[in-house]
Amino acid sequence: TWENETVTSINLAENNIGNEGAKALAAALVQNNAIERIMLSNNNIGAEGARALAAALIQNSAVETIGLGGNNIGEVGARAIAAALASNSTVQTIWLQHNDIGDDGAKAIAAALAQNSTVQTIWLQSNHIGDDGARALAAALEENATVRAIDLTSNCIEDDGAKELRDPVLAEANLRAL
Repeated sequence: TWENETVTSINLAENNIGNEGAKALAAALVQNNAIERIMLSNNNIGAEGARALAAALIQNSAVETIGLGGNNIGEVGARAIAAALASNSTVQTIWLQHNDIGDDGAKAIAAALAQNSTVQTIWLQSNHIGDDGARALAAALEENATVRAIDLTSNCIEDDGAKELRDPVLAEANLRAL
């Protein structure tokens, strides 16, 4: 068991821990309620590592910030993270940029955001999200009153997707950045 009560932040970004390292950290997170911030960007954890971390987030009640950018989690990993966000009540900020989640991954994240009441900031840059994903995210933002910023830079969103995102931006007083 990991009985740490003083370390509240772990930054292992750009260390190539892979899915095995992600699984080990996930096992520790299940037993630890002191870690509030975990940054794992650019570690090649893949969908398998994302699934393990997602399972841990379902049980963990301390992590507020998690960075998973650049980990090749794809749609499968995004679906796992989305399932965790649907029930997690502590994560406030999540980095998922550069993960090739596509429209289907964005739709899963959107469905989770429609249920989640704690996520305030989500980074989704460079994920090959198109108009369908933008449409799903727009619908979620209409339901969600806590998301204040969502970054969709460098995706594949065109006019139709941008128009869909316009309505929640204009209607939502809480949304400060898109």
